[in-house]
Amino acid sequence: MPEPVPLGAAELIAEASALADGDPAAEARVVIAEGFSGRELDPVSAELAERGIALARRAGDPLAESAALDLQTSAQLARGDIRAAAASALRRTELLAPLRRRAIACGLELLTPARWPPRRRSRPAT
Repeated sequence: MPEPVPLGAAELIAEASALADGDPAAEARVVIAEGFSGRELDPVSAELAERGIALARRAGDPLAESAALDLQTSAQLARGDIRAAAASALRRTELLAPLRRRAIACGLELLTPARWPPRRRSRPAT
């Protein structure tokens, strides 16, 4: 039996794109993966985030939309646009809030700062 050949991100994204076959949810996830394979400051990554958000919304896929918002937030932070990044992060937490009942199906997406316990402040030395 031949040894399996490990594929890189570009090859896996190309394979997933071919398999998406017009399915909006699959296309959204492929577009988002493409965006994450680029650099945060690359304008193409920001465009892919926007496209991923639109496709995920059309597909009714809140987890894909959350991933696209994560990509968008990364691009916004890299550009120094803190307000926009905060708005994207807030939208993401609002989007994930109703999914708490499906935590097993959502996996790591629910392990966001909104779900973390509050940090205890250290007391000042006296």
